[in-house]
Amino acid sequence: MAVRRLKLLDAEIIEREEGGYEAAVKLRFQEKNYLGITQFTDDNEQAQIDSLAKATVEALKEALPIPVDVYLRKALKMNPAFLSDNLLVVIVDMYVDLRKLELTGCCVCTDKDLYYGVARATLDSTNRIVDYLLSRQSPRAKTKT
Repeated sequence: MAVRRLKLLDAEIIEREEGGYEAAVKLRFQEKNYLGITQFTDDNEQAQIDSLAKATVEALKEALPIPVDVYLRKALKMNPAFLSDNLLVVIVDMYVDLRKLELTGCCVCTDKDLYYGVARATLDSTNRIVDYLLSRQSPRAKTKT
């Protein structure tokens, strides 16, 4: 039985010509690539972390062939004394069939891998449930409104 999970391909922050910044996250799911993009104006680390997590959630929503609502609740970078690297924790709320699932994911990463770490922590929070949801529901075609 194949595991149905989203794979992280790329995560980056781009400075926009019009001003501000853009967080972009590219995911791969079932042989297709999906891109999530969010824009932000503050040039601080927490704004970058939040925007990367939101971009990951946007790509996730595009990729999944079943109707789910996913919202970022919180994304945190911590530096606990017991680790020499950063600990990224992401909490998302997922609504499926009128049920709220509170999901938490984490990732340990260095400062130079912060962008990927945020996206990986976000996926860690959702990938555990994605395979289960897809296995119990037949995929439905998305409709554009």
